Amino acid sequence: MFLFLHLFQSKQYKLCHHCVAVAIHTERVEQIIASFPGRSLTRLSTSSAPKSVGTKVPPRKRPREEAALPPQASVDEERSHQFTAEAIGDTTVVIRKSAKPSDPPPSAPLVIKSISGGIRKCAGCKKPLSTIIEGYNEDDDKMYCFGRFEAYNFWNKSTQRYQPTASTRHYHLNPVCTKVWQSESPLRISAGNVQISQHLRAIVKERFSYNLI
Repeated sequence: MFLFLHLFQSKQYKLCHHCVAVAIHTERVEQIIASFPGRSLTRLSTSSAPKSVGTKVPPRKRPREEAALPPQASVDEERSHQFTAEAIGDTTVVIRKSAKPSDPPPSAPLVIKSISGGIRKCAGCKKPLSTIIEGYNEDDDKMYCFGRFEAYNFWNKSTQRYQPTASTRHYHLNPVCTKVWQSESPLRISAGNVQISQHLRAIVKERFSYNLI
């Protein structure tokens, strides 16, 4: 009690909240206020209070469960099978994409199409269809190409792996780009919606030994 009286009778301008609590309990709040002229109870009680008093407690962050974490190890292991490493010399290692899976043999016929619209690239030589292939430079080569619906594998950059798909692929009008000699299926060529001229019919006969009907 002597310590309490000494605190509120002194002329200090800071009062801890413990003394205020004792004053309220002993009903001596007015006596404390009278000992600090010009100061209210609010200013006396908050001058030394922590700044965090009255603020909301920040929400706790729950730790993530181990099961919720992505299986990074398995993803890296799966992607590692898509690449091969080859040592060249004592200090150099070359990393390449793994060999492309074999595409299934095409079973659809080669369809003669006019080169227009979005038809731009030959799936055989990988060059634009406007490129002239040596030994196959006729006027019809600049106007027509083959189209064939095929299933094949392509390299997906986002997943870093080969992915199967199916779509119409286009080729120059020659056996080099179409690779017809490697096909296990019988050769079939269709005129499609193109009006076949005698010259174009002769080109198909000469290059593929195939008679267009």
